[in-house]
Amino acid sequence: MLHGHVQIKTDSGHLCVQDNFCGDIRQARFPRVGHSVERIYCIDGCGGYLSLPALQWMASQRIYLTVLERSGAWLAISTPAVTSDAKLRRAQVMASENGVGLAISRYLIERKLHGQEKVVRSLSLPGCALAGDSIAKARIKLANVDTMDEIRWIEAQAARTYWECWSILPVVFPKLFLDRIPEHWRVFGQRTSPLTDRPQRAVNPPNSMLNYTYAILLSECSIALSAVGLDPSIGYLHLDEEGRYSCACDCMEVIRPSVDSWLLQWLKGNVLKPGWFRESRDGQCRLMSEICSILSETAPIWRAEAIPLAERIATTLGAALPGRRNRKPLSSNHRHCVTRVANLFNGADSIARLACSIRGASL
Repeated sequence: MLHGHVQIKTDSGHLCVQDNFCGDIRQARFPRVGHSVERIYCIDGCGGYLSLPALQWMASQRIYLTVLERSGAWLAISTPAVTSDAKLRRAQVMASENGVGLAISRYLIERKLHGQEKVVRSLSLPGCALAGDSIAKARIKLANVDTMDEIRWIEAQAARTYWECWSILPVVFPKLFLDRIPEHWRVFGQRTSPLTDRPQRAVNPPNSMLNYTYAILLSECSIALSAVGLDPSIGYLHLDEEGRYSCACDCMEVIRPSVDSWLLQWLKGNVLKPGWFRESRDGQCRLMSEICSILSETAPIWRAEAIPLAERIATTLGAALPGRRNRKPLSSNHRHCVTRVANLFNGADSIARLACSIRGASL
């Protein structure tokens, strides 16, 4: 993960990366063989540059570059050229008409509601047991629906119940700074922002952290779908919209409860530092580099869930295609990769943390 003033270039066949945030300079140099880099996350900051030879170097080595705003919005995502599977993408488009898309959507939301039920029961707050029962009943109803609108309606009702339970979740700041912390920063609050009536542009730290982590998840889902030959923008649950990766958003629904659970445990075990956040003039809560670094380190966790999910969707869509051979699973060499990432996170120095991804490196 890079932030501040960023430089990505090549030198003597090596990829050279550097960032400079408030005078803290970090550098890393990677050869073409044995570098283990698969992801570079860059937070918009104080400028910098990416050279064309560096872009070519990353493309040839199948390295993915994602540039994020601190709000969690994408600025850019650069992926190596992937040969599209025309037959599979045709099946992806036709699935919205032949019932396969409905079956995929039902499966995704069923798994999401199952995850939400587990999370809400773990909150141990007033009303959570009843909320868990309500979400469980909604999940059972999915078996009998036969339209996409019904699936969306059930998901929306369950989401309303789910986030109401989160609203009173306390957020811990150092007692020394409590008189400087806005009241609405001390609890999770409503999932929708008063600035937008949507989750975007959150006005308190926990919702801003959730938005940023969801953006990382969206990037991983998009990459996984592209890698199996699917178009990340052609989805079923999320309606077509310019600039939206609807299929990646569909995949996200399954993994969102895992992100929520991770954040819940992290909030319970950590005291938030006021310096991690800044309030803009309109009240939006902006994340600073230190907390963005912490959140970016979760990328391998979501990658581990996104890859088999993308493979399952591709398998479902391709099942009826005549003469289609099964692809080699992307996750065939995945278990040892997650282990290596976990080991890096336990006591790695700044340069090692600068390079940690699915095979050991994620910037």
